Amino acid sequence: MLLPACKKDFLSPKQVDLVYNEVYWSSQNDAEKAVLGIYSLYRALMVNGQMYNRGDATTGLFNTGWNGGSDANFYLPGNFSDPNSTQRSWGSIESYADWQEFYKVIAHANLVIAHIKTMPDNLFDAGKKGSLLGEAYFLRALTYYNIACIWGNAPLIDEAIESSVQVINADNTLVNRARSSDIEIMDSVLSDARKAIGMLNYGDPASPDWGIRANKGSALALTGYAEVWTAFLKKRNGQPNNADIANAVKVLEDVVTNGRYSLAGYTSESAVKDMYNGQSSESVFELNISSSQGESYRVDNGGVEFLTCEVAPLDSDATQNRASDINFVPYSNKQYIYPEYPADARANLFFAAWDSPYNEPFSDVSAVATDR
Repeated sequence: MLLPACKKDFLSPKQVDLVYNEVYWSSQNDAEKAVLGIYSLYRALMVNGQMYNRGDATTGLFNTGWNGGSDANFYLPGNFSDPNSTQRSWGSIESYADWQEFYKVIAHANLVIAHIKTMPDNLFDAGKKGSLLGEAYFLRALTYYNIACIWGNAPLIDEAIESSVQVINADNTLVNRARSSDIEIMDSVLSDARKAIGMLNYGDPASPDWGIRANKGSALALTGYAEVWTAFLKKRNGQPNNADIANAVKVLEDVVTNGRYSLAGYTSESAVKDMYNGQSSESVFELNISSSQGESYRVDNGGVEFLTCEVAPLDSDATQNRASDINFVPYSNKQYIYPEYPADARANLFFAAWDSPYNEPFSDVSAVATDR
């Protein structure tokens, strides 16, 4: 006789922890967490060292550890006929052709933008809905800017994917998205960045969010960079680009004049370390990684720290020094990086042993570390 009553309660639980779009977007706190999720995805994308390897490491001015430099496959033409060739266009640098993680950031940003726009204004504190949207637009623009600079032509997706019918055709085949031109991608970057400019305020250096959350200054800076890249693309295509250059100069001057930024003084080693600790007066936009906030990233072969910072030996054992892959500048290349050394103070402030005459990759696999 008791079974029907118990059965009813058992089969009709109140789902209070189940998160899906129909119930999630109900408060300012929900929107805030969703925006922070975009930051988290973008940060995870950037800390693996790929952006550093795509830029500084490919100049040929740096050598890496005992093995003598960045991956030679960066500089060799791909061998498309022999999958076992060391000059194949995949293998050790295969991950550099994978834009999946970039599109994860974009997919989440699209979702956030779509849902915050439809949330009632009365759920937010004054101005908060606009600022959260502005941050989401900035992060989507920044990610597409990275994609455009790395790959050029790429699919342009700006709608939230929330149903299988958006990605699977009626005949159960995948919906393929054609690549857009690099000019079209940069137009999208500029459109999103300008929306962010209109929704964000300039940052306050005294704010806990300074430098680590997007503000009007960081959106203006991104716009300036995007205008310069657009000018480069148009010049390549034989198109006039004077307006793009003029727009870049205008917004970047606005950053300097109104952004409240100032150059950090390179007066001492401690001053430089303070700058790299984050949220300095120069911080236009940076990735926030704080162990004090319970965050950590492994310093492994894929991490930028492993390539640029000497890590303490394991258990204080010099034979386990983990600096064997750290990038350094050989003596013969120093003239190209700081031509005015020793007058240029940055050399010794940014590098631990800039005046070293060492010209070959060092090896820390023995108990006696070589001069680096």
